[in-house]
Amino acid sequence: MEMLELHRLTADLARHTADGHASLDLREAIAAVVGVDGLVVATPVLTASPNEVFDSFLAALGGRVLSGMPVLLALNSGTGRQSPDVAQVIRGCLTDVHADPVPTVVVACPADWRATAHGDAARLRACIDQAAAELAAAMRSHRQ
Repeated sequence: MEMLELHRLTADLARHTADGHASLDLREAIAAVVGVDGLVVATPVLTASPNEVFDSFLAALGGRVLSGMPVLLALNSGTGRQSPDVAQVIRGCLTDVHADPVPTVVVACPADWRATAHGDAARLRACIDQAAAELAAAMRSHRQ
């Protein structure tokens, strides 16, 4: 399992957006994504849209690179009153690049972190377990 932190590619993504040049780091990040059986995409959400770095990376991936790729979407919301449309907006971004998001979206907010700190992570754990099972099943199907 490999973790790719897109914030480290901010300058590379800006340059790619401006002039189409993909740095070695950006090319390696794209290759890492292309070479996996499934993705867990975790991103903070502050408004009703994904952050620019996430959008820029999806654009850098291009057309059908993620075609059929199983994806688990995890959102870290800064507020408990997050718009229910946020997950749909980001899910739409993923389906636009032909990825295949699993049905369950993991959304964690400050109340979840407080509950976890007090040993009450049942709701969040159940959601994570459901999404993980869906991702595993999708990855098995995608390999066949």
